[in-house]
Formats: sequence, structure tokens, C-alpha cells
Amino acid sequence: MVRLIDVARLAGVSTATVSYVLNGTRPISDDVSERVRRAASELGYRPNRIAQALRTGSTHTLGLIVPDLSNPWFAEVVREVTLAAQKEGYLVLVADTVDNAEQERELLAKIAAHNLDGIFLIPVGTAIAAPPRLPMVVLDRAVEGFDVVCSDHIEGGRQQAGIVRAAGRRRVLLLSGPAISSAEERRSGFLEAIGGDVAVTERRIPFSRELPAEASAALVAGDFDAVVCADDLIALAVMELLHGAGRRIPGEVLVVGYDDISWVALVTGGLATIRQSPARLAAEAVARMLARVRDPGAPVETLRLPVEAQVRAAGAVARSRRPPRTTP
Repeated sequence: MVRLIDVARLAGVSTATVSYVLNGTRPISDDVSERVRRAASELGYRPNRIAQALRTGSTHTLGLIVPDLSNPWFAEVVREVTLAAQKEGYLVLVADTVDNAEQERELLAKIAAHNLDGIFLIPVGTAIAAPPRLPMVVLDRAVEGFDVVCSDHIEGGRQQAGIVRAAGRRRVLLLSGPAISSAEERRSGFLEAIGGDVAVTERRIPFSRELPAEASAALVAGDFDAVVCADDLIALAVMELLHGAGRRIPGEVLVVGYDDISWVALVTGGLATIRQSPARLAAEAVARMLARVRDPGAPVETLRLPVEAQVRAAGAVARSRRPPRTTP
């Protein structure tokens, strides 16, 4: 078994220096760091994480709790958070609440019991019941009292309205999402920007490809020239139903989604959507988490990232490139 002292001897440094380099606990010159890493690689050294945790109090492990892993947007976020954390030397444990608040409470308690360094959470609702005493960063949905990294959903709703107006549509069915902050902000931005000369009929539905009967009936019976959806899963379900009814997209009916999930690239027929960047979200979330781990008492911050309209086969619109907004 290769020991720390073996790496130190080969690199010509002290065991403390090897520890500083491999754990990233103190700045070491590039030349020395390279010698240590080369020596560790040559010897096949693997640090004992249990011993490290006992010495440093850090397991270099984070938790990530999401509401629905079957939703492609959340799956993309999981992938990017995992990759971003790995670059910083952290493992990520992932759990799914299946959009259930009680399950969320149980998972927070169970994951906290594993002595993690921190938890990322995409919450089920607008509040977090009994949060653990660990650094926590909330993703995608704003919750007061915690660090939050999310997209600028109000601006995203405005951009959805911009797509509708640029296409000259005047009769809109708005399939707004559930009562969570991201859906509420998208709805608010859309209604703020759409203008009084556009007739809007609204139905509140969950994030799902299974459309409620009421929404399906409204789609089939209504004389709408645009359908604006709270996310791409809803938009894809809408397109499937409209295609089945013989409606042309986007000629007769413009469909606008939100997220720009990877599935959208497989769809023909001109789905317009609002792009969020899961990679940017993940990078900012991991940076925020590491800052919180270093300084647990720092003021909480909310970082809102820019979104960008994506219009396919429905005419071009101006793309928003606003910088992220940070609020205390």
C-alpha cells in the first residue's frame, strides 16, 4: 500500500506539503504541486478519504436533491453539477423527491446524516421545512433565507411574450406551471410584457408531458394562434396533441416552451423556447457552495442568470444577453 510518506520522498518534499497539494488546503507553487502530483500518479497513490475526513472534518462529498429525475431539465442539471463538483475534488450524492414535500424532508435528514460538506436542493415548494445545519445552495427556484442560483425567470417570461408579439399572434393560451417560484416568475414576466391587445386564456398545470383533461379540451376547442408553456415538457405534449388534431406548427399555432432541453433538438415543427444553461447554473452553484463552506456566516445571495430566446422555424427575435443579477 502506497503511503503519503512514499509520495513525499519521491517528490522531495515534506508529507505536509503533499497533504497541502492533494487536499488543496494551502497554496503551493506550481512547480512543487506538479512534482507532488506526478509522484502520486507514478506510485498509484490514493488518499484514504475516511482518514482525511477525521483529520480535516471534510468528506469532500456534497448532496444534490431534485424533484424529478425523469424531467430532462433536472437530469441535465444533475449531470452538470456532478461534473463541476468533480473538477473541485468533490463527489455528489443524488436523490429524487418525486415532487413530494414529505420525501424532501426525509431525504434532507438522511443525507445530512452522512456528514456531507453541503447540500444542493431544487425544492418541491416555496419553503424548506426543517433544513439541516449544513451549507445549502438552492437551485432553479428562489427560496428566502438561502443562497440561490437560478435563471432570470421573469426575463424569460418577458422573452416568451416577445416571441409571441414578434410573430404577430393575438390569441394566446397560457399553460402556466404549478405554484412554485420559477413558474410564478415566468408567468409574471409574460403577463407583464404581453400587452393589452393580446387576448390571454390561462390554465394552471403541472410540469409534465401528461396534459390534464381541461388543458387538452381547451387546446382542441379553442381558437388560439399561440400556446405559451411553462416548460418544454408541456410544450412537447401540446405539439403532439396539435399535430394529432391536424394543426400546423408554427403556421397555425405558435408553441413556445421554456428550458431548451436536449429533446427539443429531436422535434420538427418549429418549437420556440427559452434557453437556460445548466452548465452555467452548475458552475455558479458549485462556486457558491465552496464559498459557503469556507465562510458559513457570510450573507446569503441570490444570483439570477441570463436566459436566451431560441426560435426555430418561426422567425428570428432579438436574443437577450443581460449579465447575471446578484441580490443580497
